[in-house]
Amino acid sequence: MSLCSKSRNGVWEVVLATWLVKGDTMLFTQEAKYQVHYLTRLSQWQIANVSRLLPSELEFKDEAILFPTRESEEFHFEPHPSRLLALSPGASITHQSSGYHCQELRSLSMFQRRVIASANVVERVASNRQIRRKTRHPANLRALQRQPQEEVVVPPLKFEPTYVPEKVSFNGWSPAPEAPLPGLPFHVKRTAVGLQLPVYRDFRNGRTRVLTILRRYKGDEQELRDEMSKVCQGKEVIVRPGRLEVVGDHASDIRKWLVGLGF
Repeated sequence: MSLCSKSRNGVWEVVLATWLVKGDTMLFTQEAKYQVHYLTRLSQWQIANVSRLLPSELEFKDEAILFPTRESEEFHFEPHPSRLLALSPGASITHQSSGYHCQELRSLSMFQRRVIASANVVERVASNRQIRRKTRHPANLRALQRQPQEEVVVPPLKFEPTYVPEKVSFNGWSPAPEAPLPGLPFHVKRTAVGLQLPVYRDFRNGRTRVLTILRRYKGDEQELRDEMSKVCQGKEVIVRPGRLEVVGDHASDIRKWLVGLGF
């Protein structure tokens, strides 16, 4: 690590070369002057004292910590709440009531980075738009499709549909039988107008997301959820007030299953 400091009216010019971060200790190692390394992790540091230096080679003041450049020398800085130090390539350190504030003076490389050591620094977090650009990129989606998919084992239905309607319309509608199959713990009632099964599609987000909804049911809700999940290839069935929802377009499969149960 190379630090060169000059006092001019209470302002110190600081040049940061190379530094490493390990655990709770900041390790500085000797490198070429003005050499800047990109930091992949922004850490919070409060500088208090310097160890492993001879007293004659260390100059300590209230405003700054000044030490010479040495080869093969390692400096350990321990966190402490008394001082704050902010460093950047080619910077000036000015003393303030809240600590030290870092201001850039000139650019030493194209990868200039500002390192602010403070107890209140928050690491940058990618926005939702940046995350979508990476995760929803077509190349990333194609790579995910090429990966081997886990086969979902769907258990068999507890109540097998056995009713076969005699007449089926061109749009898939068929009249309901006189009574549903015996022994069913739940019941689904058709609509008053048209005698349609209460299975609907809900398109959202510009028709990029579709939900299948079941209404007008009564009885054992848990049994109905389990059987409906098996029909929808093992997908989770979400309970909403007055309806059951499942992600995906499963309206045709659910209608055929309900007709087979006699609803």
